[in-house]
Amino acid sequence: VNGRKMVGDISGNVDLSQIDINLIKRIEVLNGAASTLYGSDAVGGVINIILDESADESQFSSDSRYTRKNRFDQSLNLALSAGKVGSFTGYNYSHSDGWQNSHFTDDDGELVETLSLLSLGYSSNNLTQRFTYDPTERLSAYAEGTYYNKCLDRPVTRTGITGGSKYNNFYESYSWGAGAAYKLGALGKLQFDYVGRTYGQWYKYMVESGDYLPGDYQKTKRQKYHEAELKGLFNFTENSNTIFGIDYRHETLIRPDSDLDKGLGTFSVYGQHEHRLWDHFTGIAGVRYDNHQSIGGRVTPKVSLMYSTGDFNVRGTYAMGYRAPGIDELYYHMLKPMGSRHTITFGNRDLKDETSNYVSLNMEYRTSCFSASVSGYLNFVKNMVTSSSTKFNALDKEAQDALIAEFPEINDIKTSTLTVKEYYNFNKATVKGVEVNIAGTPCRGLQLSANYSLAYGRGLNDDGSWQRLNRSVLHTGTVTANYFRTWGFYHLNVNLNGR
Repeated sequence: VNGRKMVGDISGNVDLSQIDINLIKRIEVLNGAASTLYGSDAVGGVINIILDESADESQFSSDSRYTRKNRFDQSLNLALSAGKVGSFTGYNYSHSDGWQNSHFTDDDGELVETLSLLSLGYSSNNLTQRFTYDPTERLSAYAEGTYYNKCLDRPVTRTGITGGSKYNNFYESYSWGAGAAYKLGALGKLQFDYVGRTYGQWYKYMVESGDYLPGDYQKTKRQKYHEAELKGLFNFTENSNTIFGIDYRHETLIRPDSDLDKGLGTFSVYGQHEHRLWDHFTGIAGVRYDNHQSIGGRVTPKVSLMYSTGDFNVRGTYAMGYRAPGIDELYYHMLKPMGSRHTITFGNRDLKDETSNYVSLNMEYRTSCFSASVSGYLNFVKNMVTSSSTKFNALDKEAQDALIAEFPEINDIKTSTLTVKEYYNFNKATVKGVEVNIAGTPCRGLQLSANYSLAYGRGLNDDGSWQRLNRSVLHTGTVTANYFRTWGFYHLNVNLNGR
């Protein structure tokens, strides 16, 4: 978000509810390994969500939305501008009752009544505050903070019916940051940014359970993140752009049920130079050095060359990326309930870091009212981190007895609902893909676009067998149509989306 790593995940999925979607200005997608500018985790690409928190003029807006299932959203935005000082405040409240498609579910071949919801009910709050100060034409500074919470509304457990829960999940996050930029005239500018984030998860009990009474909270997970970056953006010549930067990051994961409280830091230096060569060529070359606390030093280069003639561009890219194993993948050691099911998760301290070599070729045609592009890419990943899941009842008796000795609470649960999850490295993995994008404006106010992506990813195990990558999707496609028109003070916007 705004160039900074998003922190806070639920079962490996980033909690995007932390972002007030009413503030999104645009979304930038960087395809391919992007570790040169973004460091670890940018093995396959980066999604950068840019928020509009400007206060160029004083204004207030309110947006309300109500739909079925008692789904209600309310957002309020206030921007104040007074000379050199600006303030932006954003608030969003969202609520849903949740719903289920059927009152029945399959339980080992038997149709039984269930309370489980297809979509859980929830209530959430998002608050954003940003202050700006521009003391001179060259110097600008800012300070910002956010607060977010969300409580899921699970059905309360009932005797004789599956799918109920003794607790709701409660999530809460804070972020704070500050920075300044100094313009160097035509040469460019220097910029410093700091951001801190903390994201926590709790069980909020609805009925008595063990030592917990209704209304009590049990902390289950907390993530912390700090990043400080100093970078310079320079225009040494009329046809070039250059970036140099120094970056430090520190991540901490606290997990009480796994006796885990671990932090890892990364120090980085990087540079990237873009230069227009002759009349038709533009080249990019960059390199980054990261010193990660758990895996040591890593160097990730990138080179790209684009040929342009008229409205037609051809671009070829090679980039290297890497991803250090997550603290959870290294150190987890716990038994966790997942609704009516349970999972034993074992981290692996012998995990290797992922490294990728990415190559792509892109061709595009672009005019004022029409654009089309085709991209093909190959991503070769070494030591991709993955996981295997095995049913407890499928293990031999010796393995079962060892797990029961380690986790005595197994005796209190239904073993048919228990799975054992372990992390390991693929020997290697490959992702091959093609993307096609078409967009046009056939008449004033009407915009049409269509996109298609084919991504075939698989990993090689040590025994020589190949398997599809977890969460990989082979085919995706989207179509959009948007019509916008203004009559005086009235604005009409009609949008149709398909995927």
